[in-house]
Amino acid sequence: MKARLRRRYCGALCVLASACASGPHGRPDFLKVLDEQGATESEVTAALGQPFARYDGDRVLAYRLNADKHGYYIAERKDGWTGVKYDLVLEFDNGALARHRLIETRPDNHASGTATPR
Repeated sequence: MKARLRRRYCGALCVLASACASGPHGRPDFLKVLDEQGATESEVTAALGQPFARYDGDRVLAYRLNADKHGYYIAERKDGWTGVKYDLVLEFDNGALARHRLIETRPDNHASGTATPR
């Protein structure tokens, strides 16, 4: 009885460990909110989460993203921003999304936390 319970416990632990090790997964609709005409800042942050930075009195929001075969997702900050694939910059005008730009970064851009000029 104890051996069977121990095997189940070990099996459950293996499943949990593999799920944690796999990390975040992208979603194909993650950036869909950017397609909505005049999306508000609150709609954007509800869909994407809090940005990593805000500029110009919260008129410009910036996100760090990665992508996999499923789509985009928010990059986790580890060792500075090493491994971040994209910067997403959003500009709001009168509370509505006016422009956005998804910028592909170089792999070494964020190793020290600052971008390297091209």
